[in-house]
Amino acid sequence: MIRSTKRTVVAALAVSAVAVLPAGIAPAAAAAEPAAAPAASAAVAEEGLRPLIEMITADKKGRFYTLNAAEAATAERVNGFTRTDESEGISMFNREKEGTIPVHRLRLRSGHQAYLLATNPDEIKKLSDPADPERRFEDEGVLGYVYQRSQGDETLRLVRYTKNGDWRVSVENRKDLIDAGFRVDGPLGHAPRS
Repeated sequence: MIRSTKRTVVAALAVSAVAVLPAGIAPAAAAAEPAAAPAASAAVAEEGLRPLIEMITADKKGRFYTLNAAEAATAERVNGFTRTDESEGISMFNREKEGTIPVHRLRLRSGHQAYLLATNPDEIKKLSDPADPERRFEDEGVLGYVYQRSQGDETLRLVRYTKNGDWRVSVENRKDLIDAGFRVDGPLGHAPRS
């Protein structure tokens, strides 16, 4: 009887913990995410805005992106990733908001370490369809949310750049990336200015 009661209590706690997670946030990510960055204003925390963190992978051939400071710290400590300042000024929502679309993080399945961010559902399916044994990427889920359309001066247009299996996310018209041999690989959406 006691064992049965313990199982019921544990199951109830697990269900209630999952029930309060914001839409689009995986349980592991939500548990690891701090409530708010110490320097974040109350308004920014209320909006669910998080700075986009860019990291160079350990093999120095790709980029990794997260909105979660704890995940970035683990990637640095465990995987040998290194933070960059390339994404400074770019933020995403950590939960769905009216007018936003999900940004998925896709991990390259073989070869060098690399991640690609995508918002187009057809592209995500084509690159990471679990039914396709030849798929190149594993969809790690929703990283965050950006506006689908411009919100005027309040947003920055984000695009994906690519060069030799290295996918970068930044604002449009990055002359330095183009000069370094990157090409525009498609639009991602519009990120709130931070």
